Order: sequence, then structure tokens, then C-alpha cells
Amino acid sequence: FREHTSDSLIRVAVRYFSRQHDPERLATALYTQGRVEKELGKNEEAARLFVKALDVAKGGEDYELQYLAASQLGHIYAYANFPDKAFDAYNRALHFAGLSGDSVKLAYAHAYLGRVYGLREEWNKATDAYARAIEISEKISSVSTLSLGLNELSAVYCRVNKYQEAFDCLQRVLDLPDPSLANDKAVTYLNIGDLLRLMGDYDLAVTYLEKAQATTNLYTKRGTYQCLSYLYEEKRDYEKCVKYNKLYWQYNDSIQKIEQRKAIIEVEQKYNNEKLLSEKRQLELEHTEHLLMGCTIFFLFIFAFLFIYARKQRTIASLLKRLNHIKDEIKEKEHQLVRYRQEMVDLS
Repeated sequence: FREHTSDSLIRVAVRYFSRQHDPERLATALYTQGRVEKELGKNEEAARLFVKALDVAKGGEDYELQYLAASQLGHIYAYANFPDKAFDAYNRALHFAGLSGDSVKLAYAHAYLGRVYGLREEWNKATDAYARAIEISEKISSVSTLSLGLNELSAVYCRVNKYQEAFDCLQRVLDLPDPSLANDKAVTYLNIGDLLRLMGDYDLAVTYLEKAQATTNLYTKRGTYQCLSYLYEEKRDYEKCVKYNKLYWQYNDSIQKIEQRKAIIEVEQKYNNEKLLSEKRQLELEHTEHLLMGCTIFFLFIFAFLFIYARKQRTIASLLKRLNHIKDEIKEKEHQLVRYRQEMVDLS
């Protein structure tokens, strides 16, 4: 649960499994690298890796991985406002969720399709998709998917001015029993307060917005104060409008400073990581250079040895040839000597 600042580590795994005959682990490594690249803000590279992971895993039975890769690909396309591509990716995610037999994944997949229909402004289809996600979540008592479906369905109802239906969805979110959602309650209070403001019920809206102020989340506080400034502007209570508008800008400035500090820290971390990687590469380069130099000297020694050996072999061969020639000459001289002796006998 720590933010990544570099993709160098997962690349080692991807390179390793690319050389092995293990498509399941390679697909997992590619998917994981895609998640890292997405976290680093490299969405194009992440999308390429998710597509590659799906290609490698194609035909396999790791439906969970294929569901995750397809849904993450859909998130990237949806964020970049490519609804058609997001729709195709989320449909694949729904297909793999069905093959996995995991109802939680099915609920999420239907909710994701609801998002795409929302991007296309196909509100009836969006409503149906979210309703299906909610229905599955209720059957399996999955609070996380139920909360997601209700929250996003309420946003759809707001877009089509069905404020009462949106209010009912958010009220159901508040009634969810899971204590882990306690931190999200303030966001729900904010959404209900803003919805009641749109409905013109200002007094009840203020009640919910005051509950939302109890949060420690700066973003929720900022949104709450902005909503209150709008509310009092509509009520023409300009004194309170200015008060909450000032609070909104104070929190906005604080958030910007925090984000700037985070950006500076991230840059420093990236610089330090790249520096370490650069030093590591330098050491590896020096090691490689030494290794190459050692290999070069070794091969030169072998070459010199072979050259000297070859010269000696040629010299020996030449000497043997000369020796054989001398032997032939001696035999010839011996034959001549025999003839001379015979001639001397004859002359005598």
C-alpha cells in the first residue's frame, strides 16, 4: 500500500517471465506493470500492457486476472472519455466475471457498464445497469458494491432531475451497516445536502451539511463549504455566503499547498530512485567493461598461443621435409657410391 515511484522492479519480473514458457505468470507480471504505470500517470503505457496481458492470458482459465485487466482498461478509457472503447472493455470484464462465477465481480462489472452508459448519456440503460448491480449486491450482502451502485445511481438520477429517487439512494447508503464506511458518511452527507439544496429544502440541507463538516477530510470540507456558500447565495443571505466562500478558498489553498508538497516529494523520490538506478547501471557498466577487458586479454592470449603453436608446427613440418629430402639425397649418394665401386672393379 505504498505509492510507486518507479517501474524498474516490475520490469525485472516481466523480462524474466518473457523468457519462460509460463503465460499465466507473464500475464500477471504484465497486468501488475500496467497497474504501476497507471499509478505513475502513464495511462497510454498502462493501456498497452493491459491489452498485452489479455492477449497472453487469452484462452486460459485465470478469469479473475482477465476480469481485472479488462476492467482496468475500461477505467482508463472511461477516464479519457472514450466511451465506446470503455464499453467494449467493460463488456469483456462482465464476460470474465461471469466465467469466474464471482458475484462481487459481476456486481462491479454491471456498475462499470452503468458508468459508460452515463458517459453516453443513455440514462435509462445506465439506470438498468446500476439496478442490476444493486440487485446482485443485495443478494450476496456485499456492502462495498451496494454502496458503489447506490452512489452512482443517485448521480444518474440527479442528471435527469429525479431528485427524490436520488435522495432515496443516498439515504440507503447512510443506512448501510458496515462500519468501514464510516469515513464515507461525510461524503454522503455532503451529497445529500447538495441534493436538498437543488430541491429547495434549504433548512434540511443545512442539517446534512453541518454533519458533513465533522469530517477531517480536507476535500470533503472544501466541498461542504462551497455548497453552503451556494446555498446562502440562493437564500440571499450574502453575509453567510461570503463567510463560507472564504472558508472554501482557505481549504482550497491548503489542499493546493499539500498537493504541491506531494508533487515536490514525488519528484525528489523519482530523482533519488533514478540516481540510484543510474549508479547501479554505472557499476554494472564498469563490471561489464572489466569483464570484456578480461575476456579480450584471455582471447588474445589464446590467439598468441595458437599462433606460436602453429608457427612451431609449420617449422617442424619444414624441418621434417628437409630431413626427408636429405635422406633421399643420402640414398642417392649411396647408390652412386655403389656404382663407382663397381666401375672401379671393372676397370681394375
